[in-house]
Amino acid sequence: MDLSSKTFVQVVMLALIAQVTFSQHWSYGWLPG
Repeated sequence: MDLSSKTFVQVVMLALIAQVTFSQHWSYGWLPG
């Protein structure tokens, strides 16, 4: 149970970090220059 919770939290954190990274890349891609 504890290990499962830890894994779930890690997956969620990774997903959030990936979303932020992709949004930043998208905004940078839209900026001129």
